[in-house]
Amino acid sequence: MRSEIGVCSWSFDNAAPEDLARACQEAGVCVLQLGLQRFLSGSWQAEEAMSVLHRAGLRAVSGMMTTLGEDYTTVASIRETGGVRGDAAWPANLELAERAAELAERLELGLVTCTPGTCRQW
Repeated sequence: MRSEIGVCSWSFDNAAPEDLARACQEAGVCVLQLGLQRFLSGSWQAEEAMSVLHRAGLRAVSGMMTTLGEDYTTVASIRETGGVRGDAAWPANLELAERAAELAERLELGLVTCTPGTCRQW
């Protein structure tokens, strides 16, 4: 497997950690940016999922936090809902960011990213 190329875990259809591990192996990659939403929502258990990924030879190097209400269907919907800029969701997104940071520390991820919003040119 190639270690110099990583993928975003949400790029694959992965209902379970085993699905993600299989998809990464089939794609020939072993480095991931791990979407944290499944962990934060409780649909994936951190220790169990990480064990599956490690056994498959995968290494998560960073995490991705999804802010509340993001809709990436179209450029227009991204403009309206993308990132952390919406005032109405700010308190909930701040709490979500704090939870994502705590999770990242537990998972030993050195970096958590999110989409800040859109550029004016869009």
